[in-house]
Amino acid sequence: MTARILDGAALAAEIRADLAKEVAALVARGVKPGLAVVIVGEDPASQVYVASKGKACLEAGMHSETIRLPESTTEEELLAVVDRLNADPAIHGFLVQLPLPKHIDGDRVLLRIDPDKDVDGFHPMNVGRVWVGDQRAFRPATPYGVQQMLIRSGIETSGLDAVIIGRSNIVGKPMASLLVQPGPGGNATVTICHSRSRDLAGSRGGPTSSWWPSGSPTSSPPTWSSRARWWSTWGSTGWPTRAPRRATGSWATWPSTRWPRSPARSPRCRAGWGG
Repeated sequence: MTARILDGAALAAEIRADLAKEVAALVARGVKPGLAVVIVGEDPASQVYVASKGKACLEAGMHSETIRLPESTTEEELLAVVDRLNADPAIHGFLVQLPLPKHIDGDRVLLRIDPDKDVDGFHPMNVGRVWVGDQRAFRPATPYGVQQMLIRSGIETSGLDAVIIGRSNIVGKPMASLLVQPGPGGNATVTICHSRSRDLAGSRGGPTSSWWPSGSPTSSPPTWSSRARWWSTWGSTGWPTRAPRRATGSWATWPSTRWPRSPARSPRCRAGWGG
């Protein structure tokens, strides 16, 4: 089996260039898109993500606002910030960076966000819109990014068996909802496995495509790595230290025929296509 490397950095640059053109067209009409990010506490990974989001907004010509709140912020104080952003006409979308401190009810905060400004796509209204195929819905960034990588790389998912390991509301479930929709990057037959699933190796007899939202390649049966035509992993864990590292920006890939066994920590996302 030969492997084709998907250059995530090049695809990201292409998407950002397209976005910058759309932003410029809106600015010419007197509308400057605004994105706000709210972060509570000092979680190191969240700090990195928030900084990168702000930088990307500015590079695209958008208005960017980052609201940093201390760990001691109360739930009511955070909700007041959410209410202000909901009403702010200069902010067209915003997100509250997760995780939140344990004393704050994350579900209550997410439900308070205006669905029309919920760029994370976590509000139940947007979750439902995605599942019914509403193209106006905000899609969670990670699964939508994976789908865009497939589409822009010319990879046909129609008819493939896709096995997703992980049932999180942030990645696993929305990844499944995107893959089953009719149209580009969809029409796949999807199976979701998780920590309580039995006989992972027997799921649909082994996949022709695999996704590992858990971020750990070792969570899947070793035989899948050599049998899968497409596979992807993401998260903050699971970087294979013995993989042929071909890192390009925030993406790195390797041939499935050389699937490694020893994961190490990394915030990068990995993807590959074996033909």
